[in-house]
Amino acid sequence: MERRGFLVGILGSIVCAPLAAAGVSAGAAPAVPGPASPAHDQEDFGASSTPTDWAQESVDGRLRRGTRRVARRTRRADRRIARVRRRTARRALRAKLRTAF
Repeated sequence: MERRGFLVGILGSIVCAPLAAAGVSAGAAPAVPGPASPAHDQEDFGASSTPTDWAQESVDGRLRRGTRRVARRTRRADRRIARVRRRTARRALRAKLRTAF
């Protein structure tokens, strides 16, 4: 779960619980005279714009971590292959020297 979504849910429930309790105890809610207009435009929240900097950092960080992880695994595999080749070469040389004498 995203941290932001979790915090919004927790804070929303804390704020709405007293309001819901007050609404139930007051009886029926009065009718709204007309359509409710949003207090802010979508542009205020950046809904139609590009992702915010912190969101891009999150994705970039995840990609960088993945890239580092792949590079680390590749380096380890290369070292292991080189180590096995050296060990195999030493064993082959020792076997060859044993049979020579």
